[in-house]
Amino acid sequence: MANRRISSLSSLGGTPNTADIIPITDVSDTTGSAQGTTKKVTVANLVAAAPQGDLRSSNNLSDVANAGTSRTNLGLGTSALVDTGTTASKIVQLDGSARLPAVNGSQLTNLPASSSLPTYASTNRPASPSTGDIIYETDTGRISVYDANTGLWRYWVQDGAIDPNEIVNNYSTQYDATDDLGTASIASNSMSGNFTLSFWMNGASTSNHMMMSSNYGYADGWGIMRKTSNKFHIYYYYSGGSGWLYQDVVTDMSNDAWTHIMLARTGTSLKTYVAGSIKNTTTLSNNISFSGGTLLTNQSYRSASYVDELAVWSSDQSANIAQIRSASNKPKNLNSMSTKPLYWYRMGDDNSGSGTTISNNSNATGGTVNWLLTNGAAINSSVKP
Repeated sequence: MANRRISSLSSLGGTPNTADIIPITDVSDTTGSAQGTTKKVTVANLVAAAPQGDLRSSNNLSDVANAGTSRTNLGLGTSALVDTGTTASKIVQLDGSARLPAVNGSQLTNLPASSSLPTYASTNRPASPSTGDIIYETDTGRISVYDANTGLWRYWVQDGAIDPNEIVNNYSTQYDATDDLGTASIASNSMSGNFTLSFWMNGASTSNHMMMSSNYGYADGWGIMRKTSNKFHIYYYYSGGSGWLYQDVVTDMSNDAWTHIMLARTGTSLKTYVAGSIKNTTTLSNNISFSGGTLLTNQSYRSASYVDELAVWSSDQSANIAQIRSASNKPKNLNSMSTKPLYWYRMGDDNSGSGTTISNNSNATGGTVNWLLTNGAAINSSVKP
């Protein structure tokens, strides 16, 4: 039958009938010789001989003889039978942001051992910090975090609340009791009208210490003199008056400790603040002429002392004292104030802690007016508020 045609198929794509004949060649012959043989079977013969029901598409693999053996043969482990979720015996699935869900991690092992923060003295912090660096300051008890956006170390007060505007302070200026002097030739009218004078002082109980003055001893001058350990006088000369007058201000200044002192004037009212509290309000019948033009510390009546964070505004900033001094008795960043000072002398922090010329802070509005240290006055790195 190798050289005879069995049938003529008119539709190769049709569905076969069970009676259709399917030719099967059981001896290969490509030459048409008598050895070639062909048998015939019907579709029904093949269906009857085939295994019934195994791996039918409609059964979705439910008809395999042994599911476990099949998984093994496919290389599937036990996880093929475990659901995802966050409850017991589930496989943990990340959330939509690729984060672990809230699960109990108490039995995690091989985690890195906990470590303490690196420790530094506040005067010797890392030279090239990066944003987010955290240190513990051994001398202040503070935890400090470096903020590269401002170039400042932000810190938490020990056992207190954070004040993000407290400024890192590495230096102050030091004066002896003999002839050391600090001066700045500020604008002559910067303190002749409304003004605010703010500074930090640390000194012994020596009587008659001129802490800050301008043109003291002459008309239109003034001065703040510490008379005793807990009292100072504010001397002033007002135009149209009879000469020098003074206000006796009782304070709670401590010896050899940093105290914030602030004077604020509006019209004829002069207010005195010590350590953040108002101590005296003087109403003057004549206008004060604070127009000497030179701001000095340790003039004429001297004492071994330190001065830091000296600032001057040509307006009354008494309502903003909380922006100048923190509740924990620390200087604050005056750049965060809406009204910037005319002069702000950081006493070494803007000058890398060296030299005898203290620059006016770059954000102050009074221009290039330096604070000059003379006769041995110097920047100090160990005593600061």
